[in-house]
Amino acid sequence: MTTIASNTLILGAVYIDRDGDGRVDPGEGQAGVGVTLKGMSPEVMTSSTGGYGISGAIEDEESLDLTVEIAGYGKGTIHLALAG
Repeated sequence: MTTIASNTLILGAVYIDRDGDGRVDPGEGQAGVGVTLKGMSPEVMTSSTGGYGISGAIEDEESLDLTVEIAGYGKGTIHLALAG
């Protein structure tokens, strides 16, 4: 199980890039989407604008996998490499 303490913050946004510009624009954020850090429970839910935050420390990990599932679009995993 992944260890979460108090000195790291993972921030992100879940959005559907309707205009294809590679960034979140007003109206593209997806509210109420569960975001799960592999090995961590419970999932966090995105805000009304699609944002989420997971706080803690990730000990002895070189990378992390975040899983999101958007209704009508399916589930996806984002692989994050951590800088040491």
